[in-house]
Formats: sequence, C-alpha cells, structure tokens
Amino acid sequence: MKDLSHYVTNVESDVYGLINLPEEVIAVLFAFYSRSAGSLKDNLSKLLKDEELNFSNGQVGGNKLLFAQEQARNFHEKWVLGYGHASVAEHAVAHIAVENISILLSKVIEDSRLASFTEKSSRYVFFKNTDFYPLNEIEDKELLEEYQNTAKSLIEDYSRAYEEIYKNLICNFDKKGQGPCNKDKIACKKITCDIVRYFLPTSTYTNLGMTANGRELAHIISKMLSNPLEESKICGKRIKEEGMKLIPTLVKYASEKSYMKNTSNNIRILLKNIEVETDRASLSRSVTLVKYQEDPEFIVAASILYEHIPSDYGSLVEDLEKQGLEYSRKIIDEFMKDRGEHDQPLRNLEHVNYTFDILIDYGAFRDIQRHRIATQSPQIFTNEYGFSKPEEISEFNLDDLFDSAMSRAEKCYLKLKDYDPVSAQYILPLAFRKRVLFSWNLRELHHFITLRTSNLGHLSYRKIAYEVFKEVKRVHPFLAEYIRYTEI
Repeated sequence: MKDLSHYVTNVESDVYGLINLPEEVIAVLFAFYSRSAGSLKDNLSKLLKDEELNFSNGQVGGNKLLFAQEQARNFHEKWVLGYGHASVAEHAVAHIAVENISILLSKVIEDSRLASFTEKSSRYVFFKNTDFYPLNEIEDKELLEEYQNTAKSLIEDYSRAYEEIYKNLICNFDKKGQGPCNKDKIACKKITCDIVRYFLPTSTYTNLGMTANGRELAHIISKMLSNPLEESKICGKRIKEEGMKLIPTLVKYASEKSYMKNTSNNIRILLKNIEVETDRASLSRSVTLVKYQEDPEFIVAASILYEHIPSDYGSLVEDLEKQGLEYSRKIIDEFMKDRGEHDQPLRNLEHVNYTFDILIDYGAFRDIQRHRIATQSPQIFTNEYGFSKPEEISEFNLDDLFDSAMSRAEKCYLKLKDYDPVSAQYILPLAFRKRVLFSWNLRELHHFITLRTSNLGHLSYRKIAYEVFKEVKRVHPFLAEYIRYTEI
C-alpha cells in the first residue's frame, strides 16, 4: 500500500484522511462501503491497479492529478440517480464564493440547514461606496429610476451617518490630545456600524462564502432557480455553472421545480377568498410564544430514562406521572448538573419544542436567521410593521436624516409594491421590521439564548433572545433555570 500514501494520511491506521483526490472520487469511495466488504484502501488500491482512476504521477502537492471522470459519473448516474441513493452525494463537498449579491438574496441562499455560510458583516465592515441590485427587470423606466435613485440615496445617508457618528465617538477616545489607539478605532467602527446599518436597503450588495455537499448544493440551486426573484434565478444559474466545474455529476440535474415555484403563488390566489381577523395588539409584540408542550418535565425525564431502561416511551411517561413532578425534576437535575461552562446540553432536550411568532428588524433577522437548526417560516418583507430606530440616532442629532431616509424608502416601496410585491422588498432598509415564525427545540434554545443575549451582540437581537427566554421561563420555570443567559 505504499502508493496509497499519496492519497491517505495514514496507511497503517484504521482511521485516516483522504488527500489529493477529487470530490467526486471521494464520494464514490465512500459509497463503496455500502456495496463492498473491503476497506476504502482496498477499493482505492483496486481502482488504481485496474487504472479505472487515471492519476498522473500522483505526487502530493506536485503534478496535477487527473482522474477518469467518466467512471465516477457513470457510478453516480447508477447509484445516485438510478437507484435513489442520494446520500452518496453528501460525501462530495464544494466551496463556492458568491459575491455582489443583494442582502435580500443572501437570506434566500442561507435558508439551508446543511450548508455552511460566512457573510460580509454589517458590524465589522463599513459598506462604503457599495453598489446595490439595480432591479433592471422593471420595465417601467420612471419607476426604475426612482428605485435606483432612492437606493443610492439610502446608501449615501448610511455613509453620512457613519462619518458623523464615528467622528463624535473618536473624539471621546482622544487621550491627552494624542488621538485614539487602534483598539479604540476598531471599537468606534464596530459601534458606528451597528447603528448605521439601519439605513442600508436590502438591495445592498454583500459577499458570502458557502460550503455545501453535493446533495445540499443541488437543493440550493433548485430553490434559487424556482424563486420569484430574478436575481435568484440569475445567481442560481451561476452557482450551478461553477458547481459543474467542481462536482458536475452531482449538480447537473439541479433545476427549477414546479412545486417550489408555483406553491406560493397558488396560496396567494387562494387567499383572495379568505378573510382573517387579526389581533392588532398582538401585531406589535416582538415575541409571542404561540405553541408549547404541557408537562415537559415528564417528556425530558422519560427521554433520559428511555436510553437506559428496556421499556417503551409511553409506559415511562405514565410511570413518571404516577411518581409525581419532583421525581422527574430530580432526574433532569442529575442529567444537567455536571455540564461544563462550554458544554451544550445532550440531545434528550430536543423532544421538547416551542413555536414563537417574532417581530424583528431586518438587520437583526439577518443575524438570527443563521440559527438554521430551527424551523423558520418568514413572511414577505413589507412596510406593514414599521421600522426600528436606535436610540443613538437621536443622541447624535440624526433624527431628520433617519426619518427622511425611512420616508423616502417607504414611499418608493409603496409604488414598487403595486408593480411587484416581491421586487418591492429590495428598497426597504434594514430598519424595517419583519415577522418570522420560529420553532425551536429546548436544546437549540439553550444555544440561541446563551449566544444571542451575550453583551457582545447587537442590542436588537439581544432583546429578542431575552424575551424568548422570559417566555420559556413563564411557562416552564424549572427547565428555564438551566438556561444560561445575560439579562438585558
């Protein structure tokens, strides 16, 4: 197996990494586990010996590796497509940079549980002289010009506010006339960016890095090609083009899906004949707990015992109920007491679930949407819920600038909405509020609340996370005692 040292990190061990192999070949080799009695090294050796994989010299870090793509493609055609073994595609991974897309589109792309994303931060990056999605698909030239002028003016106001706030903050750090140090400058920039991001329209261009396995990448591409946003269709085609260069067999059949494309429109048509009475008071609440389970202590305790007692779950719950609440709480306390500072609770807490109706400014939504273990159902972005204004805007005497920007944006939005409600989303700044339905399990809520109430975070989502915690504590005070949080 000497030659294998070019392709595995350890030829002697039963645990080893794969190197210098194309992603599609890696997927094939892992797939052999389900169809072969041999080890991966055995199968790789056989493929190399039979010259089914045509490598040239195979030097680590040296000559370019060539491989028989047709052999890998034939395998995937048979097992992934012919027999429905789509999980094979999860062993091939693509890393793709997606740049100069709107913030609005970034949320479409990032709505994916199984991919990893890193996006340009509105906290650490000043969006100076940034561009925005031009929305050239609008055929009404007068409306298009108003949209583009409004978007440009919002970004200009963002820069104007940044310069004013940063200048004032820096003056406070001027020590004995020597000027602020680099650490002070970084702190001032972060504070300023957190405040002025409210000006940015969702059409503002951002960048993101994406890592996804072949199966998830194909799903993302199909979702983008089926989205009503023209920008999404264009970008989806580009991602597919680049994916074809990396893992071609696994994304070649990604396409527009009629189910994804038509369902939302069909529901909108249905709604024309449905009237819904809305509680106007509830519309203004930032966090509303709309669904939760009764007696969750019995559920958690039973799931803990289930792993250790040869019994069915239903019988365990009945027995715990007979013994009383305190007994279940002792089990839970024993389960949680040795948790270290950075330890997440074990998975048994996932059997308890909560659904929240959350009203949040888009800037903060941009942050908490990253918690993709949750199930999220966002409403279309509208002006219906008004906008948030950070207190610092008034402190720095920027009310007129801010209010004027929001007014211009809303005026343009209303015109765009009559033309196309989906495209109208592009002009609304991150200050405007968005409503989202979140369903979390108790384990993920531990993570969300601990992370997002931290005083290192943005105040907007810190308030949301703290309200979520208070709602859990209101209905399930015992379970809430184990959640680590920072009071707001």
